[in-house]
Amino acid sequence: MANEGPLSVAVICTGDAPPRWQVEALLAMAGVPGVRLSLIVFEAVDTRPEARLMDRFRGPRWRRAFVDNWAFRGQRFPAVMPTPLPEELRNVPTLPSTGDDGLGTAGTLTDAQVEALKRAAPDVLIHLGRSLLADLTPAHGIWSVEPSPAADPAGLDELLTGRDQALLTFKRNGIDVLAELCTRVTPHGIEVQADRMLAHLATWPAQGLADLLNGRLVPVSAAKEVEVTEHKAPGNAAFLSFLMARLLPGTVQPARLNKDREWNIGILHQPISSLLNAGGSLNVRWLPAPPEGCHRMEAFGYIDGEQRLNAVYLKVDERTGQRSISRLRPKGDNVLKRSRHLLELADGEGYPFILTAGSDVLMVLGSTSRGRTELYRLNGESTGFDLHAELLDEVLLSPTLFEHEGRWWLMGTTEALPDEALRVFHGPSLTGPFLPHANDPVKMDLRSARPAGTPFVWEGQLWRPALDGSDPVRPRVVLNHVDRLSPAEFRETPARHMPYFLGTTHAHGVRTVCAMGEVTLVDGLRISQTTAPRSKRSKKKGRSSRSGRS
Repeated sequence: MANEGPLSVAVICTGDAPPRWQVEALLAMAGVPGVRLSLIVFEAVDTRPEARLMDRFRGPRWRRAFVDNWAFRGQRFPAVMPTPLPEELRNVPTLPSTGDDGLGTAGTLTDAQVEALKRAAPDVLIHLGRSLLADLTPAHGIWSVEPSPAADPAGLDELLTGRDQALLTFKRNGIDVLAELCTRVTPHGIEVQADRMLAHLATWPAQGLADLLNGRLVPVSAAKEVEVTEHKAPGNAAFLSFLMARLLPGTVQPARLNKDREWNIGILHQPISSLLNAGGSLNVRWLPAPPEGCHRMEAFGYIDGEQRLNAVYLKVDERTGQRSISRLRPKGDNVLKRSRHLLELADGEGYPFILTAGSDVLMVLGSTSRGRTELYRLNGESTGFDLHAELLDEVLLSPTLFEHEGRWWLMGTTEALPDEALRVFHGPSLTGPFLPHANDPVKMDLRSARPAGTPFVWEGQLWRPALDGSDPVRPRVVLNHVDRLSPAEFRETPARHMPYFLGTTHAHGVRTVCAMGEVTLVDGLRISQTTAPRSKRSKKKGRSSRSGRS
């Protein structure tokens, strides 16, 4: 974009005292150099008094009354609580939500407001409300959130319709997706989940405007024709069912390891870059099955002084409940030397990310028992890991440490959102000190956030394996192309989902891929045929259990 002066931005908010997340979005936009907020328009909200609850129940807005009274009177959702504009925004022209008669129709703009928007002729119109717009054509489009969280707290509609995942998108002209998030929602955690979604969403307009000014605004997905369908809000019965679900403990259970599920590690005799090619070889040689009730997973590796491949992995023994970091050396004849125990773990710990520095073999581990992220070093006898340094005074799950363009980067997720919110830290050296990214968390997406292996460079481009946890029973890995990575910017594009290792013994899931030069360490899931859904079973028969092809 040519720099011909400040970028004029008009914003539509919900109510004269907008939700807190919208005020945070306004403040972030006002802080972008080169952006001028030219007009803030407040669309109307339901103005009827609370005393008319029963009248509203009998009328067409009975469901709205239920949601309002449950969500707002109890102040369960801080992010949507009405918030007056702060002093920093008082100099921005505003238009109230009411017309000449002092009344407003919920979710709409008055004629005077529409005319004022036309006269303002902003370069960009940021629409944070839910009104329908016509005859407004800003030079750089209308940017809006879909579905609008101004109607219900984010994620509530999904729960009411029996879905466990919420998807929010930030679109230009209702077509081009500029940003998106996907997260899992549960009846018992919807308040916290909605707040986190809206806090992340509040950063999107400012980031998009900064990208536009820098000539870097690239849609996540290409423009295409979309079919617009009318959304039918869930009814009274759905909302009452949701309230009942909150009274029943343990209604949502995560997928657990059990005797019908077995994780094992294997070797793909191809470089990790081969996974970028559709139809590439997936001839995985799996290690002999672990003992019944045990799992090998999340494997990383290093080459020792005798040029032998060593696989360091998470070992889970369900018979005793023990978790540990172990090591083994795969051999060409698929015969294993007895694995060596290296480090005992607390519940929930794992993902032994391995890197080397000179002759040192180092491991990054998030310690839930000590509440920090630590760096370990393999001792001289290669019999165990000793604590080397503390990297962060907080826990990162699936911690990933690597150097790129002269800086060290530490990535991972948190215990609160283990599969969804990607956090990024950066520092001048391998041991830091590490500072959080300017947009931390940089990403909230159940489908491509959590680290799932070693980042790698191919043809000068940085790639980051991530976990797609949208199916909790059958996870898989997605390869993200990192478009921009700096202390102030982060953007990546999911480019390719790794296929399952179909036709092999462990064809039902994958969590981790580790680059080891000309070979790649992987892990795979086996689900017994008595529990595997029929629609997911491989239709290929008579294939070797050691090889497969996508």
